[in-house]
Amino acid sequence: MTRIAILGNSHIAAYKAALPLIKSKFPDAVVTLYGVNNADFHAKSLGHSDPLRVRSQEDAQSGGMIDIKGPVELDLSAFDRVLLASHGFYLPSYYSILATHDVLDLTTAGHSKSISLAALTKAMQLRTTAYRKKLQQFYNPDSRFVIVQMPFPAQQSVQNIPDIAGTAQQPDADRLMALFNTIVSEELKQSNLNYAPVPSRMIAAPFLSLAQFARANDLSTKPEASDFTHMNAGYALETLSDLLVPQSPL
Repeated sequence: MTRIAILGNSHIAAYKAALPLIKSKFPDAVVTLYGVNNADFHAKSLGHSDPLRVRSQEDAQSGGMIDIKGPVELDLSAFDRVLLASHGFYLPSYYSILATHDVLDLTTAGHSKSISLAALTKAMQLRTTAYRKKLQQFYNPDSRFVIVQMPFPAQQSVQNIPDIAGTAQQPDADRLMALFNTIVSEELKQSNLNYAPVPSRMIAAPFLSLAQFARANDLSTKPEASDFTHMNAGYALETLSDLLVPQSPL
């Protein structure tokens, strides 16, 4: 038996939807979900004496930020694997910049504003380092932990989210996505933190996930039906398939 804790924000809903699929593909895995914003976690130290737990009673009564019916508190020392899903390393903030700015030293997109590639790179490096330090201070991670990258919005998002559309239309979007991925990967590698970027087979184009993984595909009522920034059970299962080895059939 492999005991797996998956902690995350609203993106953890994909893992809840995937639980039956996970159980079928990984029969040896016992998965516990714990979903609540990082800002609402309360943990001075981790272990039996002070488990990670929902801070406010209101959050405790609702089961956390999202309705996953998970535990109110979680002792991470009881798990074999701990997945921190899904961390963006300030990725959404870069969408607003790339959608409205030319990146100097790269192909121009005709925007009235600009930012140098050197400045963008330095900002990403500094902010990624700060994000990593927060993760380490908050979770005190060890070799059991895997930091899972936030999913890129699905292809359909370019239809109704201007920042995503503008970012995807950057002439050198592929280079900019590679820059972000490299900075995050190198930062975590130097800190001996395990990292799971979005698998390439799930990316339709730079900064865009394949349309089939949009949560909107599983919904039929508005406003949820227009949700192209959260992913579905298929996405969660694919992500876990890279992190867990399926049990061999008898």
